[in-house]
Amino acid sequence: MKYLKYLKLYESYESKPEIFSHTIYRLPTQNELQEFENYDLSSEDIIKGFSYTIIGRGIKSNNHIQMIIESIKMLCDKFPNNEIYKEALSKIKKDNH
Repeated sequence: MKYLKYLKLYESYESKPEIFSHTIYRLPTQNELQEFENYDLSSEDIIKGFSYTIIGRGIKSNNHIQMIIESIKMLCDKFPNNEIYKEALSKIKKDNH
């Protein structure tokens, strides 16, 4: 579980989607996903952001990992031509198997 280091507070959210600014312990809504098209995020930013949004400072479980994967998959489905989102999905799956 390499992304355990991302469980720390994700503080540099000023230039990130609003959803990455707080922990909500749930999957994103379609409106929250729409906001992503306004940002130039790296695959690492996406993984860190969803990790903080879903887990916060808590202890990561398999359920949390599945929620992070599902959130990134939702992003890929909404923006199917975005290679960065596909890269983030591939990384999180690879690093957690």
